[in-house]
Amino acid sequence: MRVRRSNHPYGETAETDDYGACDFDLVDKVAEPTDAVRGDVARAWLCMHATYGMPLTAAEEKMFKRWHKAEPPSAWEKKRNGLIEAIQGNRNVLIDGR
Repeated sequence: MRVRRSNHPYGETAETDDYGACDFDLVDKVAEPTDAVRGDVARAWLCMHATYGMPLTAAEEKMFKRWHKAEPPSAWEKKRNGLIEAIQGNRNVLIDGR
């Protein structure tokens, strides 16, 4: 039986398995998103950390910064950032390149 991500921490595994229709691994209670979305995940978490003080361990922060740098924001992510700003009034500065 496959277990959903739940509240398992993000990390990097040695597995390369598909989670249903998604390239997503869950090994030893560590959730690893595919390379294509790691940057998106990282920017969301780093934004929550910077904006709302959501706690991250030093290892998580280092990993998320590495993922952010390795997978730059896509055109859709940039557009979505503007749509979110129109509703919320704030932007994710990591998507803007700041």
